[in-house]
Amino acid sequence: MSPCPVWRAAPGGDGDAQVQGAFVAASKKDRFDVIIVGAGPAGLFCAYWLAEYGNLRILVLDKGQDPRKRRCPIAGRQGAECMHCSPCNILSGVGGAGLFSDGKLNFIHILGKTDLTQFLPGPEAMALIEETEAVFTRFGMDGPVYPTDMEQAREIRRGARRQGLDLLLIRQKHLGSDHLPGLITGMADHIASRGVTFRTGEEVAGVVVEDGRVRGVTTAKGAYRADAVVLAPGRVGAEW
Repeated sequence: MSPCPVWRAAPGGDGDAQVQGAFVAASKKDRFDVIIVGAGPAGLFCAYWLAEYGNLRILVLDKGQDPRKRRCPIAGRQGAECMHCSPCNILSGVGGAGLFSDGKLNFIHILGKTDLTQFLPGPEAMALIEETEAVFTRFGMDGPVYPTDMEQAREIRRGARRQGLDLLLIRQKHLGSDHLPGLITGMADHIASRGVTFRTGEEVAGVVVEDGRVRGVTTAKGAYRADAVVLAPGRVGAEW
């Protein structure tokens, strides 16, 4: 995927006129308060919080499909070669690249190269994690907490440290790959019931900027205006 193009809808130039014209022609139904690009975990949580605690017209755009339509044509076919679908139903769509994962929820502020305390003090990071867990639980994403024997886990960690290794003790829940798509569907359906518009199968081509401010986005199907645009393209859109 190529880097995100930024269309500057200022006078002068054919490209500018095209984008500006698209915005002028956009009907009221194509105008929103917030546009969220991407319906993975970040995009879904953003839409959830805005819908629960605000009174905004929100549009979520994703180039992939609704969870109920995300099907890989070679799933379950051992040895089959990737058919390079565009977009890939494993990586793209509502729920993001992790929709078909084993559904592990890791409630820890640091994991791999990700550390929430780079952005928040420790107590605030943990409070945010607890809020996130509460949302997951609301939509049935709950299960046994691992490790089940914390003292035994600490003993294993001590043994690892004696060998020069640091073993992270992570409070973790395991949802299972069989359950995750249905659970995410339930969350997305709730968000939609709060008035959020989802448009799947629609890839964002660029962000429109007017007078130094973001004013909306363009897709192959048209243009959408908003006072705020949240970019959450996820793993598949990392380059974008």
